[in-house]
Amino acid sequence: MNENMTALTRNMFDMATSREMSVKEAVLMLEECAKFRKFSDKLKAFAKGRELRPLLVEGLLANNPDSKREAVDRKVRNWLADRQNSISKIDAIELCFVLDLTPSEAESFVAMVSEEGFHWRNPEELIYIYALNNGMSYLEAKALRNEVMAKIKTAEESENVSPDSFTSVIKTEVEQINTPEELVEYIIGAEQRLGEKHNSAFAMFNEMMEHLESPELEDWFENDRSYTCGEIVRYYLHKNELPDITDKAHQNAMSAIQRSIAANWPSESTLSRMKNRHVDVNRKVMILLFLATYDVEEDLDTDEFYDLPDPDSDGDEAFREFYQKMNSMLEYCGFSPLDPRSPFDWMTIYCLCGEDIYELDSQLSEFLSDLFRDFGNEAQD
Repeated sequence: MNENMTALTRNMFDMATSREMSVKEAVLMLEECAKFRKFSDKLKAFAKGRELRPLLVEGLLANNPDSKREAVDRKVRNWLADRQNSISKIDAIELCFVLDLTPSEAESFVAMVSEEGFHWRNPEELIYIYALNNGMSYLEAKALRNEVMAKIKTAEESENVSPDSFTSVIKTEVEQINTPEELVEYIIGAEQRLGEKHNSAFAMFNEMMEHLESPELEDWFENDRSYTCGEIVRYYLHKNELPDITDKAHQNAMSAIQRSIAANWPSESTLSRMKNRHVDVNRKVMILLFLATYDVEEDLDTDEFYDLPDPDSDGDEAFREFYQKMNSMLEYCGFSPLDPRSPFDWMTIYCLCGEDIYELDSQLSEFLSDLFRDFGNEAQD
C-alpha cells in the first residue's frame, strides 16, 4: 500500500477494500458515495494557489497565437466545470508549461491526467523533458522539437547501440544532457533503444494475448482450440457486460461514473490494432488482460507478476500481494499505479479484494452487470 496517500485517497482505498460489501452494495457506493478525483481537481492540485481560469486561458493563447480567445475560454470553462475528465497526453505536456511546473511536478501531473508518466523512450517526449529541465517556454520547446526531429530525420546513420536498455538508464542519461546539440547527438546515437511505443508493455501484452488465444491447459476437450480477438474481448474482457458506447442514446443516458469506466474499453478492433502495433498498448487493456490471466497454469516470461498468493494465506495477505503485483506490472510498463480515486481503478481494487482470488473473474463480471443493469447488456464491438 502507498503510505503517501492523502486522507481522502486512503478513505477511498479503505472503502474499496471493505470485505463487508456485496457487489450490489459496492456498485451503490461507487455511484452515490465515492469521492472521485475530477479533472478540475487535478488542475487545482497543481495551481499553487493561482486562479486557474485566467492562468490557463492566457497561457494557452500565448502558446497558440492563432486561437480565438472565446474558443480557448470555452475549453477552459469546460475543464473547470468537469464536462470532460481527461485530455490527450500532448495537451497535458503543454499544460505543464502553462502551469510552470518543475520536471518532477510535470511527471506527476502528466501521470495523473493521462494515466501514464513521461515515456522516456519517445524521442519527442525526451525533447519536452529536456525543455522542462532547462526552463524553456512551450513555444521554445516546440521550436526545439521541430529542429531536433528534422536533424534526426536527415541523419544518414546512427551509432551501433545495443537495443538492450532500461527506461531508468535512459532517464538518467537524458537528465545529464546540457545543450540542444547534445540532445540531438544522444537521440541519434540511442535510436535503437528508443521508440514511440511502450516496448515493455507490448511484450507483456503479447504474452497475455498468446495465453488467451491458445489456452491449451484449460481446453482439455478442444486441444486445437484458438480464440480470436473478438472472442477474447467477449469471453475474457467482459465486453458483453457493457452497453454499446457508440450509441448516442446510451452515451446520453450514462452517468459520469459509467462513462468513466466504459471509456476506452477494448474492442476487437482495438486488440487487433495493438497486436499489429498500429496503436500503442494502453493502461486499461493491460489491467484487464492482467486480471484475465491471473490464474495461468504455465509460467510466463514475466512470472514474477503472475505467481498467485499462497492458497494458505489469509484474504488480507493475498490481496496485498496481488495488489502489489498489479502495481509493479503497471510501473514496469510505464503506467501509473492503481488510484482509489479513479472509478475504474476503484472497481479493480474492490474486485481484487474478494474473498477468493480464484473468483475474481466472476466478481468483475457481476460488478459490471450490476453497474450497467439499466442497459440490458446490449454490448457491441
